[in-house]
Amino acid sequence: MLATIGGIVGFALGAGASAALVSRFDPGQTFAQLVVADPVIAFQSLALRHRQAFGGPVIAITGSCGKTSTKDLIATALGGDDRVLSTSGNLNNFLGVPLTLLRIDPHRHQFAVIEAGISLVGEMDGLAEMIQPEIGVVCNLAPAHLDHLGSIDIVAREKARLFKYLRPGGPAIFPADCLEWKAFKTLSCETIVIGLREENRIEKGDHRRPDVVYQTSRTDSGLGIEAVLDSGKAVFLNLDSTSPGMASNAVLALTVADRCGVDPVRASDRLASWSPAPLRGEIRISSGQMLYVDCYNANPGSMIDAVCAFNARVPEGTSRLFVIGCMEELGQETGGLHADVGRAWPRRSGDRFAIIGDQAEDLRRGLIEAGQEAGSITIAADLHELSSMVGAWPGALFIKGSRRYHLESLLTSLAQG
Repeated sequence: MLATIGGIVGFALGAGASAALVSRFDPGQTFAQLVVADPVIAFQSLALRHRQAFGGPVIAITGSCGKTSTKDLIATALGGDDRVLSTSGNLNNFLGVPLTLLRIDPHRHQFAVIEAGISLVGEMDGLAEMIQPEIGVVCNLAPAHLDHLGSIDIVAREKARLFKYLRPGGPAIFPADCLEWKAFKTLSCETIVIGLREENRIEKGDHRRPDVVYQTSRTDSGLGIEAVLDSGKAVFLNLDSTSPGMASNAVLALTVADRCGVDPVRASDRLASWSPAPLRGEIRISSGQMLYVDCYNANPGSMIDAVCAFNARVPEGTSRLFVIGCMEELGQETGGLHADVGRAWPRRSGDRFAIIGDQAEDLRRGLIEAGQEAGSITIAADLHELSSMVGAWPGALFIKGSRRYHLESLLTSLAQG
């Protein structure tokens, strides 16, 4: 157990720890204490040594949004919990990554899928150096954590640093959109670019043809995805999602599985059983009412992707209420980015909006500029006001926002209704 002061050491002992890494010995404690100069660095060094002893492929994943879903898709394609160690929850930072690496059991696991999340310049170097992946995946790039990273150009540069730590011969796998940024155009490692089939016909300027191409079609349960992998193998997948971003993530998973020696048809069969994690693009049906709920986080890319997925599920003519929590950590661009999302929102006649958060007026302004009637937009003062609207709404509901707003608490209103 990692610890630095006596109180924490005592808590660790009470929680069942048998030893602790400490910066100062506490004679009042009765269990083993290993004194080190910096417990965090020592902990990370232990994780690195453990990772280096693992003989199976390690896949590292990063991106502006959808990291956890992509991690789950890849782990499922590779065989699931019986064969794959993957990141739990959001343990993807300077403590979460070593905690995850130390859970690798070489007697059980054949693969490890590790999520790396950053919000500061330089963080990726520390995480990727511990992970030392055989395969690196960036699932997307979008404005996120701009309060610290400053711009999407810096986001792209920092995400691309994952590939600096690939083991020799390891590929970088990412969507074609990433090639808009210099950091992805100038990679020296092997790259596998995925893109929609129509992108395969585009080759001009800085664009290149994708190595993996796919196309999607609507099915009764979500999306049908036809892909041709860089190995030349063709595969079809039924995915329980209507999100364009999730379709891309599923193709990333198939590409990783193929590179790891897993039969793509077997991988696609496994992915057919995948469904979104609770509160992360989850579809719920109750008494004929459809609810789309994503309360984990939000940035401009994930917000528009989510509403596109919702649109594909809701029949024309159905009344819709969009409950939106504002997006956090967007820095100086936050007002403009909220307005941009409002302008880009795919609307239908009769839609209503309920918005909560510091940038609610900016989002409202963008919606009105795009043609939404001002009277159909409510700026809520608190969750109680939102709860009243949600509980009384008879049609389809879309609930998405940053963790700060705890929009999942609105689900209680539906249960009581």
